[in-house]
Amino acid sequence: MKWIRRLGETLGIGRQVAPATTAPMPSDIQKTVMEFSVMDRTRPMSFERPSLAADHVSRVERERFKLRLAGSSPERRRSATVLVEKMYGWRGYKLSGDATLARKEGALTITGLVYGNDGLPVGTATLRFDGPGGLLADELYPAELDRLRREGRRLVEYSRLAIDRGFVDSRKVVAALMNVFYTCAKAEGFTDAIIEVNPRHVDYYVSRANFVCIGEERHCPRVNAPAVLLRLDYEVAARQIELYGGRKNDPAAGRSLYRYFLVGDDQEALSGRLLPGEAPPQQRAGRP
Repeated sequence: MKWIRRLGETLGIGRQVAPATTAPMPSDIQKTVMEFSVMDRTRPMSFERPSLAADHVSRVERERFKLRLAGSSPERRRSATVLVEKMYGWRGYKLSGDATLARKEGALTITGLVYGNDGLPVGTATLRFDGPGGLLADELYPAELDRLRREGRRLVEYSRLAIDRGFVDSRKVVAALMNVFYTCAKAEGFTDAIIEVNPRHVDYYVSRANFVCIGEERHCPRVNAPAVLLRLDYEVAARQIELYGGRKNDPAAGRSLYRYFLVGDDQEALSGRLLPGEAPPQQRAGRP
């Protein structure tokens, strides 16, 4: 069974419904997928593992953040929605219309939540896989997305990104969510990520994450605000991760979000944590 489809069935995401015989959700998935700290300036973002826990000292305890998947938990999904509504409302946006579309025709979606040490969410985003129901951006940019599909590109979409404005180091939250989404999408052979952003955020995604603009500014009725369509070629992302991954303190990495991405054993651990017991296809292929 395909890796991401199995992940969807295990977590109960999108409209996938696990059969009655499916094993319970692994406890690691129920808990933490990734852990990182804003105070620790030397240790790369990593996971809750005994070796790391033993090395970690109490000075960073208050600034430790955990990324979890909402899965089928109504409480976590509601927490994500509340945070999005709060931050969108602060910007003067509305939030309507996408919840129904995101679930229609068996759409597979993954929602990530980043929690602070107080147990409250400080960041969230949703990954949507292209399928019969299409993507949210098809509402405004059908021609642009259909052109990519005709070229054989397989698309995922980042949406509902919201970071609490009281959280000062949003870079690591965004990078952590992107790292998890990239891992899930790349493992299943998806080639590109697209995102609709407010025009004032275009430079951030272009300069820090190597997105390119493929759709002109249009009015998005779902949030009652202007939007621009951006695309990230995952081959470009892979090269950036190879260059800058795990080098968050290296001046040569500049402002790239990829310097916060996991590499090597840590990245392999992330893949294992997302789907315990089965490595992603691209990792299995290179092993004897």
